[in-house]
Amino acid sequence: MTKTRIIIIALFLFFIAYLCFIECQQESPVKIVGNMLPKDIAEIKLVVDRERRREVFLDWSWKSIKRLPANLKFYSQNKVRLIEYQEEGITFVLIAKSANTYRYGGLHYLVCKGTNGWYVGASGGESPNLDGGLRQ
Repeated sequence: MTKTRIIIIALFLFFIAYLCFIECQQESPVKIVGNMLPKDIAEIKLVVDRERRREVFLDWSWKSIKRLPANLKFYSQNKVRLIEYQEEGITFVLIAKSANTYRYGGLHYLVCKGTNGWYVGASGGESPNLDGGLRQ
């Protein structure tokens, strides 16, 4: 095995172990604004968490590997703090370090309800992988 392969395998195993550690942590309370079914809230949290995990390790590029420690730190420190039902089928989700973060601080997602369930329509805010604006 070459050194590069060993390093990549070690980073991958570190990444898996760290994700397991994150998943074992207790979940903080989430402020819910608006009338939503518990099933919808659970599905929204699942969709947002899946998107956040995808952003931790975007691809197999060297740039992604170099950003991995910062992305893991950001992911572990920021949790879902607010889920706000805005209008028919559109929900605002705030990801932040503390519950006292103002609405437009931290990372935010607009989650939409489609025919196949909930999906992330746009995201923006303070994230190592986002440029600060909404992306479609």
